[in-house]
Amino acid sequence: MINLTNASLKIFLALKPTDMRKSFNGLAEIATEHLGQQLVTEAIFVFLNKRRNRIKLLYFGVPRT
Repeated sequence: MINLTNASLKIFLALKPTDMRKSFNGLAEIATEHLGQQLVTEAIFVFLNKRRNRIKLLYFGVPRT
């Protein structure tokens, strides 16, 4: 479950259109290249297609033990 009220949650929006055929690994690679560093915990990456009628969310959270 994603807790949107968490103050440490960061949301990143990709401004360039993304190929929606990409898998989660491909989207994670785009996010890593954009940030220039490893992916942070408690982050949501938002990707839109060219027509802006589809959305993909990539969530990185703290692993549960």
